[in-house]
Amino acid sequence: MGIHEQPGNLRPQTVGGLIDTTFRLYRRHFLSLMLLTICIYLPYLIVESLFNIHTQTFVSGLLQNVQNPAVVQQKVIAQLPTLIAGFVFTLLSAFVVIPLLYGSVLHIVVSLQYDRQERPCGNWAAFLHAWRRLPAVLGTNVLRWIIYFVAFAVSAAIIIAVGALFGGMGLTSAAVTVAVMILSLTAAVFLIWLAVKFAFVPSATLEEKVSFGASFRRSFELTRGNMWRIIGYYIVVKLLIFVVSLGFGLLLSLVKAVVLQSILTDLVAVVVTPFSILAMAILYLDLRIRTEAPDLAAWLRDE
Repeated sequence: MGIHEQPGNLRPQTVGGLIDTTFRLYRRHFLSLMLLTICIYLPYLIVESLFNIHTQTFVSGLLQNVQNPAVVQQKVIAQLPTLIAGFVFTLLSAFVVIPLLYGSVLHIVVSLQYDRQERPCGNWAAFLHAWRRLPAVLGTNVLRWIIYFVAFAVSAAIIIAVGALFGGMGLTSAAVTVAVMILSLTAAVFLIWLAVKFAFVPSATLEEKVSFGASFRRSFELTRGNMWRIIGYYIVVKLLIFVVSLGFGLLLSLVKAVVLQSILTDLVAVVVTPFSILAMAILYLDLRIRTEAPDLAAWLRDE
């Protein structure tokens, strides 16, 4: 289906409707979501847990020898390859593991909700689709994070330069502080705006088969006029996940065995992560319907 073809019987939803849809699909396709998460995400979680346990032991050793800089330096140098490997593995999760899981879930959601299939595509078919699109997603994600980093660095440089300039002009420290705070707030708003505008670049790359540059334009199209809806929905989803994670965290804090606690934490992540991913996939689908719907104005009047 082309990116500008509108299927029938689909309507844009309110934020509450999106949350309801997320819970309904999560409950109805729970086993399928769990299978995908276990196969794609759980291996990473296991390695991450082992690394975290190792890191805790390493940090404890450093604290015990904090009065002996030579020993601390020796321990840090000895563990440097492991620390680098952990950093690389974290990048692997951000740029490969999560996109594969998101792409698989997104393809299932699109097959159900957008293409109106009575049954979702199989897990294997969804994974293969995400795998085939992974190089394109990897490229756009790298470019996206480079843009984020450059925007952050430029914003920080401007704030520091203005603060130094005002300080050199002999202004009071209070005036310099106010100026820096205003610039910092402006920079934060700009960075949030940029993050929202680029949020659906991976989704467009995965499902709409657009070119490298077109995926960024498509994300801008999808988010146009929906900035506050997206931010509000994101906050609601994150609050739900925070409450659930906090509840599980309080229970897990009663477990004293470190290894068992780590295993249970991974199991909680396996349950919670697909809900978050499913919620973002459904939001993308809603934005796509709103962007492509020929009778959107009438639908919005009915909401």
